[in-house]
Amino acid sequence: MSLTLLQLRHDAQSTLEILNRDISHDDPFSAVFLEDRRHVSERFDVVIGVDLSSSRVKKKSEIHELDAGSSGEFVLSRIASILRQGLGNRTRAAPLLRRSSTARELSQAHPFTPSIIQIGFILDPTNAFLLVDRGPSVEEADKNPEFREFWGNDKTELRRFKDGRILESVVWDVKTVDEKAHIPILIAKHLLWHHFGIEEASVFTWQPSFDALIRLPKAINNVYSRLGSSVSKGFREVTSVFDSLVKQIKQLEDLPLSVATISPAHSALRHTSAFTPVAISGSASSALPPWARYTPAMDIIIEFEKSPRWPDDLSAIL
Repeated sequence: MSLTLLQLRHDAQSTLEILNRDISHDDPFSAVFLEDRRHVSERFDVVIGVDLSSSRVKKKSEIHELDAGSSGEFVLSRIASILRQGLGNRTRAAPLLRRSSTARELSQAHPFTPSIIQIGFILDPTNAFLLVDRGPSVEEADKNPEFREFWGNDKTELRRFKDGRILESVVWDVKTVDEKAHIPILIAKHLLWHHFGIEEASVFTWQPSFDALIRLPKAINNVYSRLGSSVSKGFREVTSVFDSLVKQIKQLEDLPLSVATISPAHSALRHTSAFTPVAISGSASSALPPWARYTPAMDIIIEFEKSPRWPDDLSAIL
């Protein structure tokens, strides 16, 4: 597979980071020279395959096509450029993967352009799963048409943010944590359709197998799917219940001490649980298998304010 300069730069940076580690804690030699990372599953977080047989470039430029060398190479360069622009800082590298050129006759003018290519994504976990892509503000009138043209008028919308700014934005509608983990794929599919007319059925995706391991069993998922909106709320639902509980505790008047803070301790309350928490009603719980009807206790930490009537040394009053 041939790689792009961006991929080579990323690999070089990763190698330097490993070599600069403190060798007293970790020997970098094996990580750099002994681990086999030639397979795509070892190098990339996401890999998509694209069938180019029905692709068509939305904006053609004869000059750029001649510069690329052939119409096939021009399509590949445009795909790489569009995906790099659309994914932005969501990826650290997104090279086109294609087999290296083979020997050919001198009478053959151009190398063969494959009809199916692969694209590997190395995700930046800080930005890869953001729900909103922000564009220019309403005051930047010259940039707004360009942003709408790139994403499509039906995909962009004006959105007001907490800092008061009104920006052209693209919002990715996801309902579950699993769908949120596939936002980079959603972006790639949308851009391939909008700019090249490549149908979603012509895009084949792959993600590491551990994604499937954290999904609920099918029998449980079928019951949850019948619960409607409570499934889509996920962590928002349990956070709302926690906030309601905090208000009720602070309103209690017969507590011996005043409540200072109430902090979440359970993984679901801290948005770190593997599975999305789901609110289950009594009627729905009866449809679940017996081993899935029990709701785990969600621990919280309550800190009380020190009363001026209590001495520092409690042993004095014991």
